Amino acid sequence: MDIDTALKITRILKDVSGVVKSLDIAMKQAKAEQLESGKVKGGGVIGLYETVK
Repeated sequence: MDIDTALKITRILKDVSGVVKSLDIAMKQAKAEQLESGKVKGGGVIGLYETVK
């Protein structure tokens, strides 16, 4: 592997880490909102642990 390829991979990994962090934050916010409201927002698909009212 040459130095240019290594630099490109390093840049890509930095971008991916930002995406992972933002997805983690979004997941934490969604879980907190779900616990607070008792409701799940979504596309109308009922999940495994949801109850139908």
